[in-house]
Amino acid sequence: MSGLTYCAIDMGPVPDSYRTLNDMLVREGYLETYIYPLSNGELVDAFRPAVHLEESYFSSRELDVLNQIVEHFKTKSTQEVITISHQEPAWKDNNGQKARIDYQKYAFQLIAFTH
Repeated sequence: MSGLTYCAIDMGPVPDSYRTLNDMLVREGYLETYIYPLSNGELVDAFRPAVHLEESYFSSRELDVLNQIVEHFKTKSTQEVITISHQEPAWKDNNGQKARIDYQKYAFQLIAFTH
């Protein structure tokens, strides 16, 4: 939906150059950063919205997709989301090389949304 290219890294799939993207969104005032403790005790940088986005920014299809994602993951911890992402072929096939994930190859076979 974002049109971004994703890569497989240790914690799961992320947008390519995600650090640059997150830094820009923080600088522009759209995101704020904080330290988040994972269930294993590790502390990681986390992000949350710094502004309220109006629904009018999104098409009805985009809102439907976002709502499905929220509904599916709203009770999951960060560690659970990481574990779920590690079950996806897109991550399994590309993590060893930290490679870009081929959208056409993997987007329509997401395991997380077939259970």
